[in-house]
Amino acid sequence: APDSIPQTLFGDVDKQILPDSLKFCADPFILSEVMENLLTIALIKRDPERRAFSVHRLVQTAFKYFSTHEQRQQSFNDAVILVAHAFPKRDPKFAHMFHNWERCSLYLQHVLSLRDFFREELKGNKDFAAPALYCWLNTECQRYLLEVNAFDDDLDLIEVNALAIAIMPKQSHTVEVHLKGVLASHKGQILARIGRVEEGIKYLKIAYDTFATDEPFDPCNSAWEAENFADGFATLNNFSEAVKWQEKARDLWLEYDKTGWPAILKKHMGTALLWAGQRERAREILAEGMKQLTGTESYYWALAAFYYYEIGTLDRLDRNFESAEAHYMEAQNKWLTGDNLRSDPFNGAVMYKIGCLALDRGKVDAAIKHLRDSLVVTTRHRVRMVAEHARTLFKLSEALEQEPGGDKEALFLQDEVERLLLVRDPSSVKPWSEQTFDRLVYILWR
Repeated sequence: APDSIPQTLFGDVDKQILPDSLKFCADPFILSEVMENLLTIALIKRDPERRAFSVHRLVQTAFKYFSTHEQRQQSFNDAVILVAHAFPKRDPKFAHMFHNWERCSLYLQHVLSLRDFFREELKGNKDFAAPALYCWLNTECQRYLLEVNAFDDDLDLIEVNALAIAIMPKQSHTVEVHLKGVLASHKGQILARIGRVEEGIKYLKIAYDTFATDEPFDPCNSAWEAENFADGFATLNNFSEAVKWQEKARDLWLEYDKTGWPAILKKHMGTALLWAGQRERAREILAEGMKQLTGTESYYWALAAFYYYEIGTLDRLDRNFESAEAHYMEAQNKWLTGDNLRSDPFNGAVMYKIGCLALDRGKVDAAIKHLRDSLVVTTRHRVRMVAEHARTLFKLSEALEQEPGGDKEALFLQDEVERLLLVRDPSSVKPWSEQTFDRLVYILWR
């Protein structure tokens, strides 16, 4: 178990879903008595300020060592029930879990602990079972890890979940479609984000085709998968195909809900149209979606930030620099107000764009500041996100060339850019430009 076990993990659990081994959790008086007994004999500790418990690692090891295979299976199943009940669920009508990030982070280490335990037990016990609830829990956590761009943990969890799905008890066709379809979708989206786009598109196609077999057919799920597929094509710079699949996503959604299609799909459509060169249509769709987002739909900060970012990019392409700066700044404000995850690649992309815009306007000192800020973020992700890091280095070198005494550092950065491009795209040749790197960057961060 992780070092911190929130008390909320044991609260508000429906008695009907609990096995006999966990019935005590449904009664707060019995639960309190159990915890007090464990505290008395020092098997657990309580942190009243954090409202959390902890179990010493030696105690954990001892219990595990003296437990039979059957007891470890039961303990695993019980932990899955508690963590799955506590971990937030994604509403099928919304593409993201942004509003639940804080709660997801609270229970993340418990999901990862179950992942490690499952993999270890499976190696030593061929009869170790994976309840379907465990696969659902992993699916929800995969989505959260994708949103916070925790690529390594997510790929590892996806690998374990594939093992779990393969050995879980037989489920209905719809359940198996969902679990297998989402598994492929999440893997495809991650691969597209880390530069393995061709491989990612193959998984995104598997996801779309898998959901297409659902009975009865669910156009809502298929709409999301068509949109993911479109983003893959856009990242691969096949914009005509991207627009086609965005339109497919729109049509599928309207089959599901004839009253209209959501702001999130309009944002992705606007992005595809922008890079396809259809700027007027992109601006119309983005304006329509932004009005919808701030009006009738549930407003949340992340999608608003994405909208401001795309509108700022449109403004910059139209050389309306003042409006572009205002939109980029608003994108960053929305992002930091809602989440404060400064290390996220999206925040790095916003600071990169603000730096580029400052350089467009001849504000060299401001450009260097913002590009260095962006570099702090891209450096954290440089192993997985080579193109994003390289473009920031390149743009910073351009700014330094205009700064007195900056030539030496600029040359050093350009050498590093050349080395990174050899890794990411050996066909790239000088002279470089922003477009050299943009065509390699995931579509939502261009």
